[in-house]
Amino acid sequence: DTVPWFVVGGGAIGDAVAAALRDAGIACRFGDVHDTSDPAIGVVVDCNTLAPAPEHPVARALAVAPRVLSTLATVAASDRPPAVLIVTTGALDAHPDPVAAAVGGLVRSARSERPDLGHRLVDVSAVDAVTIASVLMREVHRQRDGDGEDEVSTGADGVRCVPRLRALATPEPTAFALDPDGTHLVAGGLGAIGRHVVRALAASGA
Repeated sequence: DTVPWFVVGGGAIGDAVAAALRDAGIACRFGDVHDTSDPAIGVVVDCNTLAPAPEHPVARALAVAPRVLSTLATVAASDRPPAVLIVTTGALDAHPDPVAAAVGGLVRSARSERPDLGHRLVDVSAVDAVTIASVLMREVHRQRDGDGEDEVSTGADGVRCVPRLRALATPEPTAFALDPDGTHLVAGGLGAIGRHVVRALAASGA
């Protein structure tokens, strides 16, 4: 391809992604997508390097989110919007990374407003940069082939996961009894709904 992909964000991951793109014969260059005149067929945004690592996680999230939003807004205004892969790490950890959480929410909101743009959110485990680049290259090709996924997570074991909704069995209702000698606090009990709740509690023996 003569029209390049942009790699937004430097560091080891960005370098590895750029090298993998070039090895695959895909032209790329580093830098932000500043205006709609920038020719591009794809953008890889590495959210891990958009703010200095030593900062507090919440401060990093507040610094990264506007840069991601700026990129998405520029892409949305383009006559020929490029494909966009937004890369995070740690979104599915036991203690999720605030940057990944903030960016994930932002991208989902943008996607709900412009589903035609097909932004892809890619979360990877914090493994080495070359492995992450390999995962991203697979996603680049899948996105170009139109596999229809807009959110992907790959764990340290290399297993690719995508979100799915499935119906759960409705649990059997359980008996509910109020302690007539207990105290029940209804926050907002003076509001319209609160008064109904209070009456229902009283009628149930509270």
